[in-house]
Amino acid sequence: MTKSAVLEKYHIEKDRLFFEANVMGRVFSTSIWYKNVDFHKLEREIGRYDLERLVAHIAAFEMNKYGSLHLDNVHLGDLTKYVDESFANLWHEIFLNVWGQWRYENNLPHDKPPKLIANSKRPKHEPISQFSEEPVALALFGGGKDSLVSTHLLSKVGLVHDILEYSSSIYGNRAEQSDVKALAKVASTEAYINELVVFDDFLDSPIIEYDGQEYKIHTLAAAETPASLFEAIPLAIYSGYSSLALGHEKSSNYPNLNWLAEESAPINHQWGKSLEAQMLLASYLDEHLLRGLDYYSTLMPLSDPAIFTVLESLSWDLVKKAHSCNVSKPWCRRCAKCVYVWLFYLAFLDAEKVRDEVFGGENLFDVEENHDILRMLAGKDVQTPFECVGQPGETLLALALCIKKGFDKPIVKELLEGHDIQDFIDTATSQLDIDITFLRKCNLPELLSEYFETKLNPILKQKAVSIVEALKN
Repeated sequence: MTKSAVLEKYHIEKDRLFFEANVMGRVFSTSIWYKNVDFHKLEREIGRYDLERLVAHIAAFEMNKYGSLHLDNVHLGDLTKYVDESFANLWHEIFLNVWGQWRYENNLPHDKPPKLIANSKRPKHEPISQFSEEPVALALFGGGKDSLVSTHLLSKVGLVHDILEYSSSIYGNRAEQSDVKALAKVASTEAYINELVVFDDFLDSPIIEYDGQEYKIHTLAAAETPASLFEAIPLAIYSGYSSLALGHEKSSNYPNLNWLAEESAPINHQWGKSLEAQMLLASYLDEHLLRGLDYYSTLMPLSDPAIFTVLESLSWDLVKKAHSCNVSKPWCRRCAKCVYVWLFYLAFLDAEKVRDEVFGGENLFDVEENHDILRMLAGKDVQTPFECVGQPGETLLALALCIKKGFDKPIVKELLEGHDIQDFIDTATSQLDIDITFLRKCNLPELLSEYFETKLNPILKQKAVSIVEALKN
């Protein structure tokens, strides 16, 4: 029996897209709300055919989450007529790489992705042409420290931008997430705040608890970054944005582990944010879907120590309002993201303010359940956490700086044991120096690329000097 997810209904309303899928007899739905898009007007602008073709891409990348149930294929119903070979190949490539973590967690080496059924009769779909009267970027803003640094850099170099506040039901209460809007207004005072809200009843469902044994899995996955990219395109066309600017850092290019069961294949939780994924998606957009829309990450050339160096130059009143936790807003203080941010905040910012004004007066080094997380972050386990965190060398550098600030807890000493001060000096020197060759691969706007090379890099190198001095004293 073929295991399929079939799109049975889709609606294009004035300000909402609605999808209903039958997944092996269970019906799930997704709603995507757009505060600043009128789809009826957009249809008059680009035509019904191109609008439905765009909606087909949004539906396909929302439906890839159902592939977590070990499907044979995904079928877009009436929208299948827009799926050609290039579209299906892109979907397959994204699924193969993003679901590496899912294969590892469920011990399914070399498990084949489901097939996105293609039925297009056209030999080639021509991209929609996007012509902007002036270059204005749409910056995706999630409310974390990367969002603050990303929009700060855009403003610093004079790149005009508006904000897209993105929220999803899988991250919890909508009201808590909507607080991001107030933060975005402070971070980019001249920017207009757009909103995109996703309600999903699959990833938040108890299907693993109820049916996981039947499907022989215990985790679900979703290609959220590619999905959010396609979901932002209607707004980009409707409002005439010339580029989409994300805040994905250099650490997104490194795997959490190399899996022996897949011949040491790299398993990367952040692959959807990587430069490889960015280049793949940008090329597809330009050749097949929307010509004239640039897609880049403001932070791609920057290591985490570099990002935190920029962050420390921002107003404390702004920084303390950021939140990066995906478990409980603003901080659960018990997950890898919280522990990692806590660690770098301590290392680069005012430690007492971090503890008392951000993390509720609690020292996360004292929490026993955080110790294994710290060991993973520091490279003392078979893998780093499946979260958006940096590399072990960066973690060890931050721990060494914490020791210098008086946080000489037993767990910190344990993790630093056997490491020479020269290791930390080498990390500071290399990570606070922008790789110009890599920078030029990142497809950044010229103003931003030039700023990184001529203005920011000297600042980072000076920061490296001050860190080396601190480590030696």
